[in-house]
Amino acid sequence: MRLRLTFFLEQADVGWSESIHTNQDPADQIGLISLIDAYMRTRMLMCTTETQMIDVRVSDDDTFRDIQLQVGGLPLPGAKDGPSAHPTTAMLVRMFTSNVTVQRSLFLRGLPLANVDGRNLVITPLFNLALSAYNNLLTSGKFVVNAKDRSLPKRLVANMDNFGHVTMIQPVTGAVPGKQVQVLGVKRSVIPQREPFVVLPFTSESDFFVSPHPPYAVPGPWYLRLVNFQTYLVKGTSEPRLTERRVGRPFGLPRGRAAKIR
Repeated sequence: MRLRLTFFLEQADVGWSESIHTNQDPADQIGLISLIDAYMRTRMLMCTTETQMIDVRVSDDDTFRDIQLQVGGLPLPGAKDGPSAHPTTAMLVRMFTSNVTVQRSLFLRGLPLANVDGRNLVITPLFNLALSAYNNLLTSGKFVVNAKDRSLPKRLVANMDNFGHVTMIQPVTGAVPGKQVQVLGVKRSVIPQREPFVVLPFTSESDFFVSPHPPYAVPGPWYLRLVNFQTYLVKGTSEPRLTERRVGRPFGLPRGRAAKIR
């Protein structure tokens, strides 16, 4: 299970979300709620009172299903007085792991205007205390980065029909029912599906069905690769810097067509 925590924040009429993965056991709901509460309060130490955390979603990335959890204390306002920086202004923090090639970025908005000087982040003593508390939480052994195993070989596909029936030129070793496979070397206009396909009951590793199936047949050659995620503990973080993010939308508005409806 790859457990994702998604935190929803808003400032005036602009909303955005921030996600991070954890290795916390979802069966330990008290521990999971305590971790979420610690993250919420630590994160909001870097935000102004104009910014609120309004919701939290816990989901399993393997099944694309939400986990029902009662999280209290919401909405939670930021702790800093004074005006906020524009919602397009974000603080970029890179999370490092024991694998030098595996990193992830966090884009943290809702910053105090007093800590923004043009393109430079002004780290005052109080803001530095909040940032240190946040970095200590990230490296506490409870947060992880999930990365696909790129060492797995990609295999040639002969054809995929519009029923999701795949015939392979090279077998996909380990592609048993329930496993996921990723499309490689095919344009999005040909196969719009960008989430991994799930392997259904099959004849062999060279002849199987996947879900969801494409709207029409896609002849080869192109590639499939078995999806296998590896988990790495967050070991450190980079020096923060300012960047820009696209303006979000209020959460009451309809989702974009690319958003996954859970």
